[in-house]
Amino acid sequence: ELSKLKVPLKSLRAERRQEAMQTIATFVAAHGDAHRMVYDVLGTAFEKKLKDESEEIQLCACETIGRLGEVASDSTDALKAMLFKHQGTNEQVVRAAAVALGKLGGRALDEFLKLDEHAEAPELQALVLKIWFSGDPQDVLLAGISRLREVGPSMAHNASLLVEHVQDGQREVCLAALAALDSMGPSAMHDSKFAHVVAKLRSDDEEIVMAALACLSKLGAASSGALEELKTHHMARQAVNKMVGALLSDGGQDERLFAVSALRELGPEGADHAEVLAERLVDDEEMQDVRIVAMSALVGLGPLAAEQASLLADRALRAQQG
Repeated sequence: ELSKLKVPLKSLRAERRQEAMQTIATFVAAHGDAHRMVYDVLGTAFEKKLKDESEEIQLCACETIGRLGEVASDSTDALKAMLFKHQGTNEQVVRAAAVALGKLGGRALDEFLKLDEHAEAPELQALVLKIWFSGDPQDVLLAGISRLREVGPSMAHNASLLVEHVQDGQREVCLAALAALDSMGPSAMHDSKFAHVVAKLRSDDEEIVMAALACLSKLGAASSGALEELKTHHMARQAVNKMVGALLSDGGQDERLFAVSALRELGPEGADHAEVLAERLVDDEEMQDVRIVAMSALVGLGPLAAEQASLLADRALRAQQG
């Protein structure tokens, strides 16, 4: 039945082509389990409609391809061509093509983010990313955030796109944006971005606090301003107490420095970590900054820490004698 629609799609009358596209769009919206079949039968026809002389048909073709999602990822090149053709001349068509591209899944997003064969690519990338990160529709926003997270540090220059969604986004969006910032590493956390992430330490949502702490842990000594929040916000104190053990055991130098600095702020509340903190003093011989802060933190953890410090001294003495 779908193949019969190829005929009206080729009609010389725009009204018939428009009617056929609307019929297909309605079918696609109602039959999610038939998307692969629809694309196999009509995918080439949809791409031709992206070049239709009628703007309404172009927009409908974009929407239909977007609704098909990943099964239509072979239309990535057609959508990219559409973006380049209409950039700077037709904002509505560019937006429709960008939204469709954002719904096609990882392969399409990767190919777009790696554009380098056109002089206009950086400007077009910035425009499309702005559309994706406008928040409408949300599924495109989440797909864009997810892709930035997976690409990681090489996309750190786009970290500012995430800030608004860290600050004001719904819970799911906020968590996704924090995870993306975390994956980008220290270079993504500067200026206002640092302040917005620190503000999340005041949240009543433990998962959001933990996600913010994960971002800040990449900054090492530069996170000292954030740790002031531990003095006044109980949820942040609880969250950091849960995560410092793993950071001390498995983190890199910056993460360990963050952890020992956090324990210094926690004081006796962090006494359960005294043993692993003492180990950092012995084992992190090449991380002098970590050892210095660890000693300061250990002193503040209370009687249990004092016992660990004594055991540490014995261990070090035996090591020297051995």
